[in-house]
Amino acid sequence: MKSKNRFPLSEKRPSEYPIGSNDDDVCVDIASALGESDMRFILARRHQLGMQAINEAYATVKDEMRKGKCQSPGRLFNFLLTKKLEEKNERKN
Repeated sequence: MKSKNRFPLSEKRPSEYPIGSNDDDVCVDIASALGESDMRFILARRHQLGMQAINEAYATVKDEMRKGKCQSPGRLFNFLLTKKLEEKNERKN
């Protein structure tokens, strides 16, 4: 069954994703570091929130990892960006 995703490149593993810009490179590095299986989540959040939100969330994750307080970096990263998106959507309403 073929994917119905409008952006089939986003389903590629980070190591297979073609780099088209510096932002792509940063997203691939972060996704790889967090062990993400594909690029869908990070690319969607980049589109919705921008690179500043991606970088801020990853900086928070790295800080928590250095402190030894983060057992699931990918989960924390996703949580932080989802929370930012919810806050953004609440401000719109």
